[in-house]
Amino acid sequence: MTDKAGLIAVTTSGSSGPYEVLVGRGLLGSLAPLLQEYAPAYRYALVSDSNVAGLYGEATLRQLKDAGLKAELFTFEAGERNKNRTTWSELTDRLLRAGFGRDSCLIAMGGGVTGDLGGFVAATYLRDIPVVQVPTRLVAMIDASIGGKTGVDVEA
Repeated sequence: MTDKAGLIAVTTSGSSGPYEVLVGRGLLGSLAPLLQEYAPAYRYALVSDSNVAGLYGEATLRQLKDAGLKAELFTFEAGERNKNRTTWSELTDRLLRAGFGRDSCLIAMGGGVTGDLGGFVAATYLRDIPVVQVPTRLVAMIDASIGGKTGVDVEA
């Protein structure tokens, strides 16, 4: 279905049930109202790698806060080598120290590494909190952000 703003919403299904995939040009600028409609939460953890956070992190955080949403930015060093259990535990520990609860939602904004890592953090944090994927690269848009595939790399 397409609305007058060019937003396409497609319902798909995952292991936890159906969910909406939103497609459209410039959706990052509308993230706050989209979150309020599709992923309402008490608080939002915006997770991004150091590259994407440097480009969009503060502006996105400001947009969320200007809309009255409680949000905090969590970054990690960019690169596939950081999609590991150490980075997972560091992010999880930071969420715990910041007091994020089950009424929170994690926003994974970035490429495939961020989508995989952020999705895995959300899936394992307090036995699963909602996650919103905000892919910024083509591969993340067509692969990592849809279907619920998450995880980290291990030496084996």
